[in-house]
Amino acid sequence: MMLDDDFRLNVRDGSYEIGCFCDLHMKAICEELGETLTPAELYEKAFTGGENRYRTAWMAQMRASLIGFAREMRAAVDAVAPTVRLGTCMCYDTWDMDGTDGIELARAFAGDTKPFLRTIGAPYHDRRVAAAVECTRMQAAWCKDAPDVEVFAEGDVYPRPRYTVPAAQLELFDLALLATGAVEADQKYMFDYSRRVGYENGYVAHHLKNAPIRAEISQIFADKSPVGVWIFEPMRKMKTWDLPAKKPLPVGRYIHKNFYPKGARMMAEQAIPTAYAPTGYPVILFGESARHIPLAALADGAFLDAAAAEILTERGVDVGLLCAENDHFTGEYFPWADDTVGGMGGISFRRLTVKDAAQVDSLLLPQRTPGSYFYTNAAKQRFFVLALDAYRVLPKEMQPYQNNYYRGQQLKKALEWVAKKPLPATCTGHPYLYMICSKNADGSAMSVALFNIFEDAILSPRVWLDQAYAACEFVNCGGTMEENCVTLSDIPPFSMAAFEVRIK
Repeated sequence: MMLDDDFRLNVRDGSYEIGCFCDLHMKAICEELGETLTPAELYEKAFTGGENRYRTAWMAQMRASLIGFAREMRAAVDAVAPTVRLGTCMCYDTWDMDGTDGIELARAFAGDTKPFLRTIGAPYHDRRVAAAVECTRMQAAWCKDAPDVEVFAEGDVYPRPRYTVPAAQLELFDLALLATGAVEADQKYMFDYSRRVGYENGYVAHHLKNAPIRAEISQIFADKSPVGVWIFEPMRKMKTWDLPAKKPLPVGRYIHKNFYPKGARMMAEQAIPTAYAPTGYPVILFGESARHIPLAALADGAFLDAAAAEILTERGVDVGLLCAENDHFTGEYFPWADDTVGGMGGISFRRLTVKDAAQVDSLLLPQRTPGSYFYTNAAKQRFFVLALDAYRVLPKEMQPYQNNYYRGQQLKKALEWVAKKPLPATCTGHPYLYMICSKNADGSAMSVALFNIFEDAILSPRVWLDQAYAACEFVNCGGTMEENCVTLSDIPPFSMAAFEVRIK
């Protein structure tokens, strides 16, 4: 038995954005604090600035309500059918904001049965489904230390049918997760339960058509683990989150929109392979995540946004930053291309002052202050820093900044400079191309999957590999290989191609 969606207290679309401030919760919170507060006063005190007793008390009461309800549900099931498994679906706020997390909730619902949870992040949330794949991978990574919890994905195409959400989005989501091996299963919502049986058969038809591709993807990725830049996103950061007094959105919406890992999305939409554990490549560290990373984890270098650079500086790490202040910019000039990309008026930037040893790679206009820079400190740690404040920008505003072609070229150059070695695979210049790379234990074989999450076909894409390989096997495509370059046949819109290369 699974409670499907909305086991939560916050961000109810069209109803309210944060909760709960009912009389019973307020009474319990005020008793704990020893103060008499109105809901508005508690809201303001709890959700401005960094860690504080008001936020801690509010989160504790939210946790008590959710965990208590889960245990009552479990007791009710145990009274009649103690072997029946019981669980729920995750929402954005049940992964931290409500003072609890998916693992704790899964175990509370499970009782003496095997715990399970369904992640949050579905194909219908965004036409660019790489974001949902990365969000799912992040949650699965949080559950690695909880092997008793079964994890499956939200393969939902709400509100259905296919003229609302195409089957292609679901199939790409499903195949990408299969390649990563992140979850044990994908709950594909292929049957439209709000219409009569047989009204929408297309989801099932596409699922069946892709069965051979799933089998081949399973085969070439079976003995491998993802490699690429390390996405570091801690599960618990709400308690210490330094929330601005003036937010782009109310608190609930702000946290809701920022649940998707911003660094992962930037990498994914520029075809940079990612991993959720260290694999010898730089860590991608945006925003509040920098407050939680062990400093020893910076050994392979780091790719930072401005907020992370400020936090690391506060923690005593020299990232080449002298000063960062909020400012407004309209475009970015890339000197190495002698060209400017505009349309960035809605982006949240910092006006950076950097050390003399920093090498500026782009300039924000019209002030011509650093838009990005390279830096090596005295400890030989390498950093690449963007003037972006990623977690104060809404996804719809990011496109001209995040998805332009110069950004793709810059990411490749910067990450390889920080890593001091090539990325596992690169393929630049194709909007919303998503790439997954996995290697076997000794590095003698690598599997690469490419997902064209865009309306245009990708014509004869060339994939540059980290070394020369001797043999190549193709899945759902044709192609040729010459040393460290694989050239594939065209990848149609909302389709995918994959291959496996071996050294011997």
